[in-house]
Order: sequence, then C-alpha cells, then structure tokens
Amino acid sequence: YLVQFYPAYIYQQTKVELLIAGGNFVSQAKTEKQLGWQVLFPKSNKAKNQHKLDYGQDQEQTLPPLTKGQLLHCHQGELIEKHTSPPQSFTDATLLGAMTGISRYVNDAAIKKVLKETDGLGTDATRAGIIDLLFKRGFLQRQGKAITATEVGVALINALPPMATLPDMTAQWEATLTAISEKNTSYLSFMQPLTNTVHEMVQSASQQSFAGLPKVAFKPKRGKRAFQKKTTKKAS
Repeated sequence: YLVQFYPAYIYQQTKVELLIAGGNFVSQAKTEKQLGWQVLFPKSNKAKNQHKLDYGQDQEQTLPPLTKGQLLHCHQGELIEKHTSPPQSFTDATLLGAMTGISRYVNDAAIKKVLKETDGLGTDATRAGIIDLLFKRGFLQRQGKAITATEVGVALINALPPMATLPDMTAQWEATLTAISEKNTSYLSFMQPLTNTVHEMVQSASQQSFAGLPKVAFKPKRGKRAFQKKTTKKAS
C-alpha cells in the first residue's frame, strides 16, 4: 500500500553489442539513479550476488559513453564456465496458460499488445482440441505430468518457415479481423494478403527437404469393412 506514495525507481540500463574476432559479444550494465519505492524492498546479499553472477561480474559494472560503429581495443579475454537450468516442461495447465498468455513469449511491442487484447492462440473451445491433435499426430508426448516435444515435432518446427512457427501471424490476423468488425477495412483487404502469404509458405515448403524427418508410425482407424457386390448382366 505504501509503495504508491513513494517516488519512482530510476535506473540506467546499458547494453552494448560488440564484434570481436568474428564473434558477437554482449556487455550490459545497470546503474541505480534513484531507489524510490525500492527502499521498501531491500535486496539481500544473496540476491545481489546472484545479480553479479548473472552478469559475470565481481563488482558492479559500468560502461563508458560509446557510439555506434566505434572501434575499441580488446585487452584480454576470459572464459567463464557456468551452469544453466533449462526451462521447466509444460503441463496441461501451464500449456493452456501459455496459449492464453502467448504475448509473454513475443518481443515485438505492437504484436504483444494485440495478443494481450485478444485471447492468445485459439479460443476456450478449441485450445484443448489443438493440444489433443498434436498428441495424436505424434508431435507431443507425456513424461509423467510433463509435456515435451517429440523428435518429430522438433524436426517439423525446424523444417517449417519461421512465419509458420511464430505467433506473430495470429496477431496480424486478429488486428485485421478487428478492423473488419469495426468497418475500418474490407474482407478482400484481409483475404488477398492472406492468400499471398499462404502461397509463399507453400512455395517455401516445396523447396524444403523433408526426407530427414523422423518417420511416424501410421495407425489406421479400425472400422467396418466395406463390401462391394458385383453383378453380371444376363445375356438376353
């Protein structure tokens, strides 16, 4: 409650991308200018040390004023070994939550805004069915409560064009459909670009080699056999 009466927390975040011997390196620093409401939540020594570990620092790092394209001299290099933890696998609940809050996985501010205003991927009536279909087609598998991608699923994503694997397209469609509902654009203005996009995706996919994709065992559906009765025409 008291936080709302405190001044803003102000800090300067600097990120520099460097090209050294053909490799891309990133250096970043954070300098606190005004603690503001943060004084109510003092960081423990453990949290401070973790911050330093995240940045690979023994002390708070600062960066001098720099300009784009400026040439610098690399005095020395050091290899630091660290251990990282992979993100936790999805469960049924968290996967549904991720589809609803897909904007968390998008960096573009405009696309993130559109996805926040909509229901994310799918609808309440279709999300469970989409996940079930991915299981039936062998793209997802269960390991206890965890849901992971199969070898086939990973290979398929790698083989598809990027536009077919990102939620950006959904956001663009949602924005256009909203504009149509508000009578700010026409149906044809939505369908023509969509047709062109699908055509480009098909063309791109036709140039890809799917020969290396893992094979999926075909499971034929069990059903009643169909019999065809043959008759012969009697000669008159």
